Amino acid sequence: MVQNFYQEVQGFTLIEILIVITIIGVLSALVLPRFFVNLNDADIATCKSNLSSLNEAISRYMYVNGGLPPAVIGDLIPNYLERVPKCPVGKSTGAYLIGTDNLAICSNGHTL
Repeated sequence: MVQNFYQEVQGFTLIEILIVITIIGVLSALVLPRFFVNLNDADIATCKSNLSSLNEAISRYMYVNGGLPPAVIGDLIPNYLERVPKCPVGKSTGAYLIGTDNLAICSNGHTL
């Protein structure tokens, strides 16, 4: 008996692998931008929630102190806030300040 030294190898061809890689690349190019937009929207919603909490704390502070606003956001700790939140939007976290109308404002420009 003569042995067959040329066995048929089962596997993928180079063209098939390239097509699969191309399809994965196209699908990821379509999906990933939408994912990052949703993350940014969530960060903006968090910032607005922080502003709302800060404004509530400022109102309580002013009620207790006869209408005088706090000089800085840090004056609200520990009686009105556990900690001062930071804006999650952007590469560095932004700070919240007290505006001239005695409402909290975001250094990144977000408003309620």
